[in-house]
Amino acid sequence: MDLVVRGKEWLHRIWTGYWGVAVLALWGAAVFGFGLLRLDAHGVEEAAARVLLLVWSVGERIASTVVILGLPDLRGLLQIPLGAYWPGSMLAAKVYAVLIMAAAAAMLYRWSRHRHGSETALIATGLLLIAPVTIAQIDTLGAGPYLLLAFAVGVWIDRTYRRVQRPLGGWFFLQLLWIMIAVSIHPAALAYPIALLWQWKVE
Repeated sequence: MDLVVRGKEWLHRIWTGYWGVAVLALWGAAVFGFGLLRLDAHGVEEAAARVLLLVWSVGERIASTVVILGLPDLRGLLQIPLGAYWPGSMLAAKVYAVLIMAAAAAMLYRWSRHRHGSETALIATGLLLIAPVTIAQIDTLGAGPYLLLAFAVGVWIDRTYRRVQRPLGGWFFLQLLWIMIAVSIHPAALAYPIALLWQWKVE
């Protein structure tokens, strides 16, 4: 009997997981299909343009943009595949931003479902995906999707660090590194270390 119950739970997880991936794939296809994103270089944020120039130039074995424009934020570490496989492609950059946003939405949905329940998580994630500011941030290659991903990954790192229960182990220093990457993307990411300090102080 226990085997049957476990089998049903396992199938339910696979079914809901596949549905989640299918919904995110349809959302990404709709974003491009309805022409919500421009596939030219106009309207791209300055910081995002500097990161793309560095990643693309490194992919082409040229790093002269660092001398001219200086080092960009650490968002470039997350965009290494763009420079390695699709240098110069604005379409690839926009698709990559959509994938980053989808990953952040999926991780935040799981966190919200654990904290507030499935219905609240579903509504919040749906509103996040259709919000005009979300589409605008993807279109301009802004910091928004990367910040959301940084917060979501930060929650996962913090949970893993607490589960391991080694005060100054590798997960602690990984968390410090991730805080540095997040804060370099945008000053709003300072909310992440402040929330961690507050949580540690309360507990």
